[in-house]
Amino acid sequence: MQVDSTMPAMVVVAQAFYHPWHAYVDGVRVPLLRANHAFQALEMPAGPHRVELIYEDRMFHAGCVISVAACLGCAAAWVLRRRTGA
Repeated sequence: MQVDSTMPAMVVVAQAFYHPWHAYVDGVRVPLLRANHAFQALEMPAGPHRVELIYEDRMFHAGCVISVAACLGCAAAWVLRRRTGA
C-alpha cells in the first residue's frame, strides 16, 4: 500500500497479528507490532512511503519441500515396483 503522512504515525491493519507476517517500509524491514490485542500495527515516518506486509513462514516452506520429496519418493518406488514386476 502507499501511505502519505505529514507527521510520524502508526498504521493499524485490521488483520490478525501472527508472527510469520513481516512489514517492510520502502523495502526495509520494520517491527510489526500488536495493536488492540489482535491487529497489526507499524510505525510510519512522515512523508510518502510504500508499505508491504509479507507472509514469510519458513516452516510452511520446509513442509512444502518435504511433501514434494515424499511424493517424488512414492513415484520412484511405484516406478521401480512396476519395472520389477512385484
